[in-house]
Amino acid sequence: MAFTAEQMAAFTVIMGVGFLASIGANIVSMVKVFRRNPPIDQTLHEFARSVDLKAVATKAEADLQTVKINAEIAYARRTEFEQFRTETQRVCTANHTRIDKTLGELFSIQRNMVDELNEKLDRNYEALASWQRGIERQIGHLEAKQEG
Repeated sequence: MAFTAEQMAAFTVIMGVGFLASIGANIVSMVKVFRRNPPIDQTLHEFARSVDLKAVATKAEADLQTVKINAEIAYARRTEFEQFRTETQRVCTANHTRIDKTLGELFSIQRNMVDELNEKLDRNYEALASWQRGIERQIGHLEAKQEG
């Protein structure tokens, strides 16, 4: 079946009008979408009201209490550590003082022992030297008797 030119023109006009009508319908639907009913700020306000704010506030307060308790525990631990450090420093200082005093006494005793030993060695050396001189004299007397 062949269409006449008038039928083709009418068909084209109908298609064009349908196309323009669909464009208009799309524009109207877009305007409706952009013109929200209710407006977005009202929707957000209703959403915020619908959220259980008391539960959120209670959770936030519980979290805050947990943080406060943890901070108090940390402070207590830090205070205990500072006390422990201070006590340890005091004990170490006392121990160092006692050790220094003991070392001083030990070095003094050692010095006295060395001095006493040196005195005994000097006396023994003099006694040995005196004995050796006596022996040399006796040998000299014996040699003189032998020669004479």
